[in-house]
Amino acid sequence: MKRTYEFNQVRDLGDKIDFTFSFFKENFKKIFKSCLTMIIPLTVIGSGISTGGQLFFAGEAGLSTTFAMFGGILQSIATAMLAANIFVLIRGHINGKDLSPVEINNEAKEYTTKIFFGSILYGICVVIGMIFFVIPGFFLAIAWAVLLPLIVFEEKSITEAMSRSNNLVSGNWWATFFYFFILGIIVFGINYVFTIIPAGLVGVGAFFQFSDEGSLNVAFKLVAVLISMGVGIISPIVKSAYHIGTSTQYFSLKEKKEASSIMRDLNALD
Repeated sequence: MKRTYEFNQVRDLGDKIDFTFSFFKENFKKIFKSCLTMIIPLTVIGSGISTGGQLFFAGEAGLSTTFAMFGGILQSIATAMLAANIFVLIRGHINGKDLSPVEINNEAKEYTTKIFFGSILYGICVVIGMIFFVIPGFFLAIAWAVLLPLIVFEEKSITEAMSRSNNLVSGNWWATFFYFFILGIIVFGINYVFTIIPAGLVGVGAFFQFSDEGSLNVAFKLVAVLISMGVGIISPIVKSAYHIGTSTQYFSLKEKKEASSIMRDLNALD
């Protein structure tokens, strides 16, 4: 029998981390299957295009940049789809629905575009804030940390989600910062391990081959591209834990501010 996870609950940092990875472990197969249709293929293709462009057109800045940008766009779309899938999976669980991978993908389509552009706007605003003001950019990164789950769980527009996220994080900025700092170290640390090992092998091989021959042969470049694409299979699955963690923080903040589960229980008694 599958465990029921109560998201609407105030949790401390350790509890949120444990809860996030417990839900991830419980739903790993479903997450993986939901990623097989589009998310993993887009990530794999995007990784291959970016790496291939940099290796095969290293001497042509224009072409290399074009391939890198196109590959990056494909990976960004896949990331938005992944976030939408995870939020829909969690929403279904909260509503008592055991959604299949196909149902998750179908429901997530409604939110992918909004999440994609929401992520871009978030990134642009934070980068601009970092460049010109530094501290405001750092502040915005945390104030809007639960922007994306709000698009799905509360059906907010991008600007409404930004405002709502800021309101939820207000008064809990430092706690939110430390939580995402720890979550990021864990999730992206794991992702880094899967990335750095193959990348390191490619780098060592490239060094020795370039030293001996003065250039990289086609076979070596193809191997490097294939390794990059292989990493693209693993990366979305690992990153899905981060979106679960973002959802966990959203519900914890919401419960702390509004005690929504208590109000729901009281209304059920009427």
